[in-house]
Amino acid sequence: MPVTTFRLLHDGESLDLDLTAFQSILPSSMTVVGRDGDFCIEVNTQREEDACAQFHLARELDRLFFLTGVRVKAEMCRRTVLSEPRFAWSVHGSIPSGTTPQTWNYALGVQLRLWALACEAVDPLAKIILLYQIIELSAPTFPEYLDSARPPDPLTECKLLRNLIVHTGDVDGRQLRTYCAYLNVAPLMLDRTDNAYVELLSAKCSFVEQQAKRVLQNAL
Repeated sequence: MPVTTFRLLHDGESLDLDLTAFQSILPSSMTVVGRDGDFCIEVNTQREEDACAQFHLARELDRLFFLTGVRVKAEMCRRTVLSEPRFAWSVHGSIPSGTTPQTWNYALGVQLRLWALACEAVDPLAKIILLYQIIELSAPTFPEYLDSARPPDPLTECKLLRNLIVHTGDVDGRQLRTYCAYLNVAPLMLDRTDNAYVELLSAKCSFVEQQAKRVLQNAL
């Protein structure tokens, strides 16, 4: 059977990863091998240098990053040239015991990629948008929020935060107006020139991150 091979890239140091455990969570079509001092993954494919294999391996590496904090990129090994390397930092971590190969669906692959992108985001407000998309893909129920004397449901609050961030102008919706009252701010969408408002919503980033992480943990 044809094989497409990828070299695993990190930040120039030795790859801090239990490769036996890593192999155990990969599908049977992928094999971790050593080659010329590097670690590679061989993927069984319909043809050599199959571009489709890049997608399937990328989602496995996104899952690895979520589970361990170890960021690894893959570079296809071609007969004559190598694709341009994409280096990223790596963090020490271990694969949780009992982790097995993943049963994939459309949403999970996208959610894990969004998580990886969110972890790279510098702007907390941009990060909130990416994290909310993870939540949105889980098709949750968002309880209505109509009483500013009480905090909203966590997932509803994530949705309201996202709406305040991505729109501009006055707030018209009843739930958003209620949330603005809860935050003790004027019923206005985010104004990037208002530093106090930016800081208030940016401080919610860790809260949204917790909710998105919980969604992913339940999906894995």
